[in-house]
Amino acid sequence: MSLLVKGTRKGREIVEVEPAASGLRYVGFSAHRLAEGETLELEAPAGREVCAVVLEGVVTVRSGAAHFERIGKRRSVFEDQPPYAVYLPGTAPLS
Repeated sequence: MSLLVKGTRKGREIVEVEPAASGLRYVGFSAHRLAEGETLELEAPAGREVCAVVLEGVVTVRSGAAHFERIGKRRSVFEDQPPYAVYLPGTAPLS
C-alpha cells in the first residue's frame, strides 16, 4: 500500500483521500485552498470526528452551536510556528 498522494498546484481542492481508497480504516484527509472571504462547507458522516488544521491564514469554523472565530495566524506554511487546529468530536454538523 502506498500513502504517497500528490496534490494539485492550482484550484480550490488540493487533495482528498477517503479512508477506503487509502487502505486505511479510519483516517481520511482533504486539503483546500480558499481565497479571502470564501467559504467551504463540509459534511462528515454521522459520528465521524473532524480536525480542521489551518496551514496558513485565518478562518472561522462553525459546527452546530460551536463557533470558533479567527483561528490561525501563519502567513505561510514555511513560518517557524505550528499550525492552528480545531477538533470537532463528531456530534454536530460541520459548516
